[in-house]
Amino acid sequence: MTAAETSLLTPLNRRLFLALLIPGLLLLLVAVLGPHVGLGNHWEFLPYEWFGVSRRELRDGAQLLLALAGLALVWRHLRRAARVPVALLGRAPVLHRTLGWLVPSLAMSAITLAIFFGIAESYMRLQKPFFTTSWPTRFDPAYGFTFLPGKTVRHTNHVDFWQETRANSLGFLDREPPVVRPADGCRVLFLGDSFVEAAQVPIEQKLQVVFEDIASEQGFSRPIQTLAMGISGTGQTNQLAFYDYFGQEFDPDVVVFVWVNNDLANNSSPLESVRNGWHPFKPPRLFFHRKRGGSSFQAISGVEDWSDHVLPVQAATGKPGASKLQALHGWLHPRSLFYRWLYSNISLRFPAIAASVTDPPAFDVFAYRLAVLNDMPELAGVFDGWNLPQDLDMDTMFFAAEIPEVFEEAVAATEHTVDAFLERGEQHGFRLLALASYGLSQRFGDDRNRHGRSMVDNGHLQRVSRLLASRNVPLIDQHAYLISQGGSVTEAHFSRDGHWSEQGHRWAAEALWLYFKEHPDICGSESLRAQGPSRL
Repeated sequence: MTAAETSLLTPLNRRLFLALLIPGLLLLLVAVLGPHVGLGNHWEFLPYEWFGVSRRELRDGAQLLLALAGLALVWRHLRRAARVPVALLGRAPVLHRTLGWLVPSLAMSAITLAIFFGIAESYMRLQKPFFTTSWPTRFDPAYGFTFLPGKTVRHTNHVDFWQETRANSLGFLDREPPVVRPADGCRVLFLGDSFVEAAQVPIEQKLQVVFEDIASEQGFSRPIQTLAMGISGTGQTNQLAFYDYFGQEFDPDVVVFVWVNNDLANNSSPLESVRNGWHPFKPPRLFFHRKRGGSSFQAISGVEDWSDHVLPVQAATGKPGASKLQALHGWLHPRSLFYRWLYSNISLRFPAIAASVTDPPAFDVFAYRLAVLNDMPELAGVFDGWNLPQDLDMDTMFFAAEIPEVFEEAVAATEHTVDAFLERGEQHGFRLLALASYGLSQRFGDDRNRHGRSMVDNGHLQRVSRLLASRNVPLIDQHAYLISQGGSVTEAHFSRDGHWSEQGHRWAAEALWLYFKEHPDICGSESLRAQGPSRL
């Protein structure tokens, strides 16, 4: 081999490597250091104003260029390792001479790969504030799960956000509850799931805080104070317990449901048993359930020993030989921040590839649990017409024109819950509103037949709208508002996460403010309020 052939990079490879490395480093410097050298932050970022390129997009582009530069370096060594000079084939010591050339080349490729991954891992660890999610929770059968008061929650999807938030004294990710009500003040309580919990963004960017700020800036007729109670995976039924045990003390004038596309299923004990593996009659949260063919709902309270009654665990499934990949994934995922970032991106862009190293697939788990529940005498026939895994999941089903019985029961249980809130509103003097997330609005175009079911554009929103309209509960549609502002759903959530981004929270707050502005009497008057809250 010539000296040129044995050099680390040929001139062409060297030029390609530098052509990728230098702009990648420059873009990375602009994205990382921009806010510190006067280029602005978020929507005020100057490259965004000039070229429509955000910090996130610059950072992603830089990471892509640096990754390609690393691959260019690796590709050179792989080519050398794979090339066997034709001249060697006519000589006797072919194997000896080939190995003498091949082994060092392979070793150099391995070293280059190790260096590349080492640099990437070091960058991720230096750039990001923490390595793992920390979710300190407490459990009480009266209201289910909340966070441990005063503890710090750390949440990341390893791509879009690394957020730390301290839980308040009630166990929610919000400011401390206000102690003193201003003269003629209006208190607004927000109830919801992970969209209100909003562990992805700092408190000052959350819906309730942005709404309060807008009302103050725009000059609402009464001073507004807000408080939010949100926990992942809860529905309105579960949140009724939040109101009873925490919200009454806040003495709200207005209670706002933040309604998302899994809430109807969250309000069903059987459907949540399929999702989470809980025993349907020994859950960790409050549910309302009625016997098949019955007319009245009964409360199923959370039980202290709920974890002793969970459904049997499905045996691991997978293709032959997949266990080694699964084992490697299981070893790398908790140890490498770079691998987590890489896997998170792959799982969103190529879910089939990502699913090959995890076990078992979610739909298989749901189908297994469904079979277990179908064997319970108390639930005989309840799931008729739902044919997992060849059917819609428990959330998408509510977009279908016709839905199985268990889903109709979920709607009925939700109606019962809304009625319970309205009764408390009459007793305690608050008014009820609903703020619908964009997730309830979806158009199916020509793809209207899924698993033999006819899908309805915005079908989920229509169901919720009918439910609330029949009870005179106003519904504010975030999707309609953001479209009216020239926005898009992709701007309202993180690039690799379906929860609201900073812009999503702002659009939700602005949509709610518009309703308050158009209905200045929404907070009512003191004469309409009851004597005061009482513990139920």
